[in-house]
Amino acid sequence: MSINSQFENKNFPRFFTNKQQILIFLWSKQDISVYSEDIQNLLGIHKSYASTLLTELEHEGLIIRERNGRKKVICLTENGFKMVDDISHIFER
Repeated sequence: MSINSQFENKNFPRFFTNKQQILIFLWSKQDISVYSEDIQNLLGIHKSYASTLLTELEHEGLIIRERNGRKKVICLTENGFKMVDDISHIFER
């Protein structure tokens, strides 16, 4: 089963960290704009904790946040894509 179908079916393994789940979610939604609210809904977390996680991922060079009007779109960087590639090998077994 692919990572994308795992998200769509809400059967995503809980052994991934919140940061890993965010990265995989961003990878699976490359064709649409993803905002902080989407991350909050995905993980069921408060806005401030989502902001903390996103700031950490940004400092680690795995995501960037680009202003789109009053909101910021969250995108994977090249290093973020590489990290997801490493994570995705779990599903290839």
